Amino acid sequence: MIKRLANVVYWVASGVGALIFLAGAFVASREEVYSPIAVLIVFAVVATLVWLIGVAVRYVLVGPKNP
Repeated sequence: MIKRLANVVYWVASGVGALIFLAGAFVASREEVYSPIAVLIVFAVVATLVWLIGVAVRYVLVGPKNP
């Protein structure tokens, strides 16, 4: 049961991270933005942090993958 919860948390964090990255791409594509590259980098870093939190939660709940 814990393994399922860990997978759900991981997939939700992955989805949220992808949505954050897409939102950053949308914001960076607007003409009103002064530095679109900086905006995209900030959103990408935040999205990566959200994804890494999901990975960490899955690791804590389930443990390392066995080969």
